[in-house]
Amino acid sequence: MRMLRVVTLVVAMGFVSANLAACTEADRKQLHHGSTSFVFPVALLSDGATLWTVSSGSGELREVKTATGHVIRIVRNACTLADSYPSGSSRFGSVFWVADTYGGDLFQFDVRTGKCLRAVAGRKVGIRHPSGLQVIGRYLWVAGLGGTLTELSAGSGSLVRTSKAIGSDGTSGTALEAVADGALWVLRDRSVIEVRVGSGARMREIVGGSRYFDEPTAIVSANARLWIANLSSSSLTEIDARTGTVARTIRGSSYELSFPIALAAVRGDIWIANGGLLGDFVTIINASTGRLVHKLSSPFPATAMTIDGGDVWVANSLDQLLEYNSATFQLIRTTGPIG
Repeated sequence: MRMLRVVTLVVAMGFVSANLAACTEADRKQLHHGSTSFVFPVALLSDGATLWTVSSGSGELREVKTATGHVIRIVRNACTLADSYPSGSSRFGSVFWVADTYGGDLFQFDVRTGKCLRAVAGRKVGIRHPSGLQVIGRYLWVAGLGGTLTELSAGSGSLVRTSKAIGSDGTSGTALEAVADGALWVLRDRSVIEVRVGSGARMREIVGGSRYFDEPTAIVSANARLWIANLSSSSLTEIDARTGTVARTIRGSSYELSFPIALAAVRGDIWIANGGLLGDFVTIINASTGRLVHKLSSPFPATAMTIDGGDVWVANSLDQLLEYNSATFQLIRTTGPIG
């Protein structure tokens, strides 16, 4: 069993350490602020007016006002996130859920205050190392790195069903993507599985093998296509969801992909957040053609990304938030370090 999300975190942290030699003295001081070094936001959730960041290691929550970029609230020691490594996150109405991959638990927070509302022990509901979270309607779907797929009530956290769709071979379920036709795609080590939301039954599996799937970390859908980010090979795989065929794999120096860790579909484009230092900070391609549209640079690797209205927010390992206009690709503001 491979802890893919945690591998991403360790790789990016290693790159940051290697890059410190090139930092200015001011940069070094920014990296060590307050009592917490490398707050390292690994999850971002937006409700339009505010943006919540969830930090790895410290488990701290920060609420950022999107209109100004100012931190308006810091929540420490929420639930038992203090020593955890959160990965997946998803929102349901006035609450949001965060998965602790290492500890194996799920936590629900109030989006208005950041208060911890409940903790769900993964072992009690059949979840092993939760990684991917996706809210669909009133239900929370959880994919586990231990090869589990579980449906919970998004409100109460109670168990609805344990799906057998991804088998019991221990193969990782690393990320989830919901599409409009009532299907849920589960990303695995070497394939993606389509699951019927109403029943949890497997509909089909698209196997790509090591040629097209190399430590996949993120999945997003656009224009009846599935786009999958591959961590180890620094590549992007495109799958035709209608036919189940692999359309292409994007890699190479022109794209400058480097350990892609997050994907977002917006305005007909796919935004790719890179967790390595060898390429660009963000690579943007056309969702229909795969053509390179734009590249955004930053001296520090990305750790998380989310969409808020027409803007894209990207967190980096310097504990900053960068807001971009998704139409013009212009940087609107840089917030941080946010600690």
